[in-house]
Amino acid sequence: MFPGVSDLTYISSPVHEVLIGWLESRADDVSNFLSAMAIPCLKDKRYENLTPIDSQIVGYFASCAVHDALSQHVGRPNYLGGYSVGVFPALYASGAVSFVDGATLLRQLNELITFSCAGKGRFGMATIVGLDKNSLEQVICRSRGVEVINQNSDKNFVISGNEKEIRELQDDVLEAGALFFKVLKIELPYHSTFLMSCKHEWQSIIEKYEIVKPQVPLISAITAEIMYDREACIAELENNFCSPFSWLNVLKKTWLLGVKDIYQCGVGNDLKKIGRYSGLSHTYHEFTIKPGCHYTSDRG
Repeated sequence: MFPGVSDLTYISSPVHEVLIGWLESRADDVSNFLSAMAIPCLKDKRYENLTPIDSQIVGYFASCAVHDALSQHVGRPNYLGGYSVGVFPALYASGAVSFVDGATLLRQLNELITFSCAGKGRFGMATIVGLDKNSLEQVICRSRGVEVINQNSDKNFVISGNEKEIRELQDDVLEAGALFFKVLKIELPYHSTFLMSCKHEWQSIIEKYEIVKPQVPLISAITAEIMYDREACIAELENNFCSPFSWLNVLKKTWLLGVKDIYQCGVGNDLKKIGRYSGLSHTYHEFTIKPGCHYTSDRG
């Protein structure tokens, strides 16, 4: 499974080591996507010095690197899934897009959203724990520029929209009974209907790239349905960034499919933290490097 935007400062030593080796095997491709300052930051493990777009691209690289390493030593997964920008490495892992196309699409989407939001105020996202959906929506409805865009569990949600309104909601949300409120380090309103204004242009961009039938089925973050064909992958790409979703429904779908083990392909252990409160008994596996293992990359 592939998480969305992660805080790269929490990257583990095994993921860092595999990422660096993986990038060295793709030096020519990688140099086309990162700024000049990014490579030294990566080698010195100074992830906090990366620009926002470099962080997203490196997050994509790390997810792809971990997936490729796991595939070599654990085996091919039965299903794949990813939310937010995690959809790009998920599509790469499924074979629906190439590594280069996945990175290019991610960068172009970031540029499109950034341009669309320019001059329209500051945006952001926040996570809230402790309120059920009805209680949270009663508080959120007072703010026109904020939406509930993801449900991780019965009482764990993410909101997106105008940064000022998000921060102003904190006291009201806590007063309503929330146990936790945290503004995320994200400056764009992912998954909010505000981004619907970008959708037509984004569809035009997607049409330029080769997207094929996935070799491994994926679970849609938006509908929780299984994506078996090219058309479903395209629809997920078209709608992922501007539609609300439910990671809880994705987890429920995996459980119904008989999936008991989840491997997070990416930085940190966000999915394990989220899954702890899902009410489901998945076993989450942390990526480690086994002695004597040498991970390579042979995919395009």
